[in-house]
Amino acid sequence: MKKLKPLDFDLNKKDIGTYELPPEIAHLEEYKKYAKPIKEGVWGFFIPQFTKTGANNEDWYTFRYHTLGASSVATLTDHDEYGDPVKMFWEKIGMSTPKIYSKFMTAGSHFESGIADLWDFNDGTDDGWAEIWSSGKKVRQKAEIPCYAINLDYPHLSASLDYLALGGQKSPFTGEVINFDFGIEVKNISYFAAQKYNGGIPVRYVFQLHQQMLVTNTTYAEIVSLTGGFDSKVTPFEMDFDICQDLIIKSYDFWKRVEAARPIYAELKPLEDKLASMSSAQQNSDQGEDLKLLIGELDRKIYELEPEPSANEAYKEWYTSRYKETLEDASRLGTQDEWDQAVRYKVINDTIKDLKTEQDGIKNKLLSSTRYDSTVEFGDEGSNGRILSKKFWDVKKEEYKSTFRVNIKNYK
Repeated sequence: MKKLKPLDFDLNKKDIGTYELPPEIAHLEEYKKYAKPIKEGVWGFFIPQFTKTGANNEDWYTFRYHTLGASSVATLTDHDEYGDPVKMFWEKIGMSTPKIYSKFMTAGSHFESGIADLWDFNDGTDDGWAEIWSSGKKVRQKAEIPCYAINLDYPHLSASLDYLALGGQKSPFTGEVINFDFGIEVKNISYFAAQKYNGGIPVRYVFQLHQQMLVTNTTYAEIVSLTGGFDSKVTPFEMDFDICQDLIIKSYDFWKRVEAARPIYAELKPLEDKLASMSSAQQNSDQGEDLKLLIGELDRKIYELEPEPSANEAYKEWYTSRYKETLEDASRLGTQDEWDQAVRYKVINDTIKDLKTEQDGIKNKLLSSTRYDSTVEFGDEGSNGRILSKKFWDVKKEEYKSTFRVNIKNYK
């Protein structure tokens, strides 16, 4: 196979840091030494994750403060069951959070290159890659793209691609030559996670891929995944313009909120640190109470800029973490809207409780009335299960015959 080179991207590192940054990204001047244009309208910041001594390169982490990465966009568009916009908002305005190294993240990083290598042998079928891999003959070519990419049309967004598929190769799905370079995203997916989604790909990954396409000015990309530790798959994606429009609008709104809140947080953070350094007696003194009032006023200003919270556990965890000790104004009178929501929550809660009591009563009556001459099977709670009564013994089939069957899903 003839060795290919990128068609659209300039990944030559020799001229990195020799360019003046355009006005759209002039605020990234401190990272100029890593920058160069890599495609028309797209700049790359080639920031190594580690220094020459092997230590973490802080620039690699701090650069994320200035943009929204592709892995964050699903949180803003309400397609991430694990993230929360409010938590991310506070992180972007400057609140420090500990770096998390879970076993899933570590394993994902460790196996990423191996999963990506299977892409080289994929022929567009479900299992063909295994035989091709055993022959050692690659059928596709890719390149590493070790940079943060920023599109001058969307300077608040960035994308860090795992790999770049080189243009000039035939698509294993259509047989047509793809005459442009495009992104490859690598994912290690558990078997149980894959069962939750059509095609086995979590929705948040689809939004991540679309931001990568938007940033790199491409309309096509692929995800190479390994599911359950053995099922390698390549999934092609054409750009969905509705998804792109959604993420552009919501990311712009979010970023405007971040920029407005940053100077307020810069004023708030030293005051919070000062209060935390005081003794209990000092915090309860007149000076301490005045400081609490000022902190509360600044916190409220930021609160008014916050995006809507998610409906998952991430927001509750963040809220408890931040406000468990300070700034919770218990004496504040609620608004009419908050009152209405609280009443509605209470009504729903009571309704659920009443329905559960009624359900248990009916269940017990069914069990009681059929105690000696029947068995009753109940579907799992929350499922489209069934209630089945078996009463009469069928001598020929040597089994109980059903006297009634209720498919719950038919009565919803």
